[in-house]
Amino acid sequence: MLLVNPLVEVSTPAIFKRLTNKTNPTLSLPGEEAGFSDWITALQATRNDLQPPAEHLAPEIAEAMALLTSTEPLLARMSGSGATCFALYPDRERLSAAARALEAERPDWYWQACASTGEF
Repeated sequence: MLLVNPLVEVSTPAIFKRLTNKTNPTLSLPGEEAGFSDWITALQATRNDLQPPAEHLAPEIAEAMALLTSTEPLLARMSGSGATCFALYPDRERLSAAARALEAERPDWYWQACASTGEF
């Protein structure tokens, strides 16, 4: 996974205050027997409802998401109420290539390539 933080502060209370729709349907996620690809497929259909208000308060979040998405990850999302965003890659090579390219594009931001669990 590749983490990025554009080094801007966002106020969680301000983001929740701007949340216009609080009645979205609940998430449908796979069970314990599901494999990695089942989880990726399910997560691709999800959203982070806090992202639009966070992007309004900190446009750098939208830029971070566009940069991550440009590397064609398996999944890219904003984490929580921001400003950290992340992308998941199918292997270490794709992760490393994305990290190098994006860090060169925005060297003033915090970038961290890492693994959440397991091995590649």
